[in-house]
Amino acid sequence: MTYAEKCEYILSIQESDIKILNEKQKTIINRLSNDNESVIRSDVAITLIDFVDNFSKNILIKLLNDKDYLVRAEAADSLRYFYFQEVYELLKESTNDTHYLVRGYAIYSMTCVGIYIQIENNIIKQIINNLLKREKNYFVKLNCYNSLYDLGCEEQFNNIISIFKSTNYRNRCAVINVLGYILSNKNYKDIKIFITKKIDNEPVYAVLSSMKKLLDRINDDFE
Repeated sequence: MTYAEKCEYILSIQESDIKILNEKQKTIINRLSNDNESVIRSDVAITLIDFVDNFSKNILIKLLNDKDYLVRAEAADSLRYFYFQEVYELLKESTNDTHYLVRGYAIYSMTCVGIYIQIENNIIKQIINNLLKREKNYFVKLNCYNSLYDLGCEEQFNNIISIFKSTNYRNRCAVINVLGYILSNKNYKDIKIFITKKIDNEPVYAVLSSMKKLLDRINDDFE
């Protein structure tokens, strides 16, 4: 297969309505997960989030140790729906990855898996708080705060919005995405106040667009 054919094949699976990969598809996906191009391996990791079974789990675990950090990051992100003790332990190891993207996604996915397989909340909180003691990256910190919020620490709201001070617009986008995720009857007023205060001074269209969409959602669903 040419590079274009590989991309087209993966896209066809992503856009399909299939729930389970057949044996032929598994054979091709397995081969593509070892492709020389990191973009192809990364796309495989993204695709497998929709096919939660042992085949996909094993591929994602392999990609979690890929030499390319983007592949590892996508694998860590996709593994948040694979509720296995083995996955939880491996994601916990990946929270110490050398790249911030991998650490950030691994922290949040570890929390998702840990909650589902009923790891004691205090154990997960301790892991995250220990990571926060040495973490400097805003994206990783945001995922720590988001994870703690999911574990019932609603006081982390202020820490979540504090990341908006980042000069990196991607971090500001990530804050808005997290606010959209945690949006509820409890906090929608606080989120609306925060966005209203910040929106007129936001210079980057991508962030501004996300803010406007979240405001529209609040107005439609909560007011």
